[in-house]
Amino acid sequence: VLDVSLAEGVGSIGAALDQFDASLRDLAASPADRGLRRAVLGSADSVAQAFRQASQSMLDARDEADRRVADEVGQVNRLTSEVDRLQREIRRSEVTGTEASDLRDQRDQHVRELAELVPVDVLDGPDGTVTVLLRGSLALVHAEGGTGQLSAAVSASDGRMHVFRVSAGR
Repeated sequence: VLDVSLAEGVGSIGAALDQFDASLRDLAASPADRGLRRAVLGSADSVAQAFRQASQSMLDARDEADRRVADEVGQVNRLTSEVDRLQREIRRSEVTGTEASDLRDQRDQHVRELAELVPVDVLDGPDGTVTVLLRGSLALVHAEGGTGQLSAAVSASDGRMHVFRVSAGR
């Protein structure tokens, strides 16, 4: 998006500045020419418009990036909740002596999907449960039960998207 606005070519800032520069040179050669004065004003307006379009493109790109971050945070939260649910089912099954390998496979698949979205470390517990950490620090899924959900919000102070962890269940 930014490359289109800032690169050379029709409608770009560079092209508008080149045209403005050319119109100024023409006017410098014939300062009394009213037509050239109007051309300078027109090319100045084109520069301003090119900057407005580039600014809007940047805002649109930021909004799209914020939407993608929020979507991915939602996916992370869905997966951590599902891993936690499966771990509870695994514990219940094993207490009754039922085989839980299918549940473990499902849980492990969700952990792999989670790892595709965010960097995670997985710690195996002695009872077959796992703790899933967000790159070695914050627990997203506790082996004992509970999740650390993520939240994404645009900060009122700086207008930037921030992702933070919200404790739930533990």
